[in-house]
Amino acid sequence: MLKGAIYALLVFVSLTLIQCSVGAETQVDEIEQYLSDNGIINAIRSEDVFIAVLESGSTIDTMAETSSVTMAYRGEYLNGEVFDNTQFVNPVKLKLNTAIDGLKIGLPYFGKGGRGTIIMPSSYAYGNNPPRGIKKNTVLVYQVNVIDFK
Repeated sequence: MLKGAIYALLVFVSLTLIQCSVGAETQVDEIEQYLSDNGIINAIRSEDVFIAVLESGSTIDTMAETSSVTMAYRGEYLNGEVFDNTQFVNPVKLKLNTAIDGLKIGLPYFGKGGRGTIIMPSSYAYGNNPPRGIKKNTVLVYQVNVIDFK
């Protein structure tokens, strides 16, 4: 009886991991198609997060994992639908180590005054448990403008 339950659990976990892996691969394919469709040829891939740096900004200081980042951004889906938008005159401040994984990976590519795009599969964003107003299991695109960090 116990062997059967353990076997069933192992099969369930294996199938779940395979499904997650296939979902992530599909979203990476969607991101690569988005990059191609939008003529973005200079994107850097770090893990499964894609970073397109339009302006690198100042390279005097580098962003650390514990940096407090002041930034303006627009969050959207691959179809261009905006789910969040800050204004340059009303930027947000966040601790990099508390940000979603895609931003933790992507933001350090920018210096002060840097701007560009960070595109991430849902596994590097909110996955199946997003905050209100953001769709589940969707690729997110962040147009970022790093104003400052300390």
